[in-house]
Amino acid sequence: GAHIYYGNGAQAFTSSLAKSLDVAGHEMSHGVVQTTANLRYQGESGALNESFADIFAAMIDRDNWKIGEEVVNTQIFRSGAMRDLSNPKNGGNSLNDEGYQPDHYNIRYTGSQDNGGVHINSGIPNHAYYLFATAVGKEKAEKVFYRALDNYLVASSQFIDLRAGAAQAAADLYGTTEVNAVHAAMDQVGIPGGSPNNYQDDLDENPGTDFCMLTDETASAIYLATEDGTLVGNPYVNLAIMSKPSITDDGTYAVFVGADAHIYEIDIIANDLSRISDSPIWRNVAISKDGNKIAALTDENDNGIYIIDYLNGGDKKYELYNPTFTQGISTGEVIAADVIEWDYSGEWVMYDALNEVDGDFGKIDYWDIGFINVWNSDANTFRADAEISKLYSLVPENVSVGNPTFSKLSPYIIAFDYHDEGGSDYDLLSANLQTGDVSNPPLFANNSWNVPNFTPDDKQISFDGVLNDGTKVLALRTLGADKLSSIGNASLFVTGGRSGIWYANGERDISSAESIDNQSLVNVFPNPSTGEITIELENDLGQNVEAQFFDLLGKPFSTQKLNQGKNQINLEFLSDGTYFVSIKSDGEIIRTERLMILR
Repeated sequence: GAHIYYGNGAQAFTSSLAKSLDVAGHEMSHGVVQTTANLRYQGESGALNESFADIFAAMIDRDNWKIGEEVVNTQIFRSGAMRDLSNPKNGGNSLNDEGYQPDHYNIRYTGSQDNGGVHINSGIPNHAYYLFATAVGKEKAEKVFYRALDNYLVASSQFIDLRAGAAQAAADLYGTTEVNAVHAAMDQVGIPGGSPNNYQDDLDENPGTDFCMLTDETASAIYLATEDGTLVGNPYVNLAIMSKPSITDDGTYAVFVGADAHIYEIDIIANDLSRISDSPIWRNVAISKDGNKIAALTDENDNGIYIIDYLNGGDKKYELYNPTFTQGISTGEVIAADVIEWDYSGEWVMYDALNEVDGDFGKIDYWDIGFINVWNSDANTFRADAEISKLYSLVPENVSVGNPTFSKLSPYIIAFDYHDEGGSDYDLLSANLQTGDVSNPPLFANNSWNVPNFTPDDKQISFDGVLNDGTKVLALRTLGADKLSSIGNASLFVTGGRSGIWYANGERDISSAESIDNQSLVNVFPNPSTGEITIELENDLGQNVEAQFFDLLGKPFSTQKLNQGKNQINLEFLSDGTYFVSIKSDGEIIRTERLMILR
């Protein structure tokens, strides 16, 4: 966000790209998009991001509808331009032709390359704008589209939202003729009509009892407190910890890294603690809200996040990078992530990370917050290429942000720490990821890191505080209805407490995805087992049915072929502990069961 880099031109260009006014305008317009709707750089929202940059570029250099005609090599771009809003196909017939874009929604690109086609599908809204501007004039059109971007679009907006937003902006500024022109243009490029999407849906409150897991100022143990601050586990786990616990949404399981660099799991219902890692190489771990996956960091302090799939077994390492608006180009170096937390979809991991970038006077270090897309829910597998987006594209000089955490009821709200290295304040802030709104004033101005966490009803937020006499405490701050403002003064929750993590032990729907657990097809018993289990297949599941056994870090142990009816399996190949058994039919998961062995 601090610099724009224009290439000097190589094979595809005849000179520096800064020679072209509309190319320069396109890159500067990304800053406009970034500070208005901040459209997420993926899929349709990313195509809108690119489209608005093209549209504003065409309005800066408004003599024609072409982009980059002054700098392209016509042996590469045979149309004589990089893009053409009046003719997105740009003289080509397919994506194999340089500069080609689809001009209709029915022929849009649906693959995963180019962040889901952000530079490709932008031709569709580009052409809609051209048609609209041709009908009402550029002077009206540019004002309508800017108002739509600034007032009616948010980070996740899709093409249908552009149509609704542009129509509303036309109604705000002009009248029926311009509104009808918006709809006519959108119809011509196939962008569907309908009500705009709501990207700020809240979850139902967890109906269970509220608890808070916390540690002390030396991280010597884990404690458990009720919602009124009474310690009911004092300590709850008598083990020094390296990372704060991460807890499933239903309060059933928690994971953490001990001071010995091993990963541990707490079965909260059974009140059982087990070590689940073989090697002491870990630094932090987070379990997904549904308990199906974990994310982990090693003690090597590298730029990787490991994702481990409980349901299927297996793991994948994703390397962190700092994205730009140019495909395949990143900037600066990510040294290592620190805090990690899953979103409610189980597809994204939010993290903070230490970065290093070369500045005019040497290397600059800073912390920022990112989001990495690691899971494909439709295919129920790891994403081949992980998209990364940032909370702030531009972190001011000497400023670091970190310790992010999601709201318990509003998946689009997070809280985090904001620290200016030149001052003594560590501001506790919250932000709306869709609108870009941030707490102003801060929820709390602290003199050390806040490490915030929302209570299960989102009415308060806990943070690490210090009393006037220097006593360290876990404190609470009451939130306003928008969760970006605070009410009254902070209050004491637990004296000596630090790093509180709130949860409730009830069940609620946190995903629209269908459960892959099918109780009617498979039974696994007894569980816990003393060394032998029965897997009963109650229906005809085909000829190729098997049970795969793996540990909580995805390490496979055995695959057993199953027959219809009852299958007796001796578990002598497994030592005592907690495992998963996944039953598959023709490669498709029918059920995954957490299995405890106690001999």
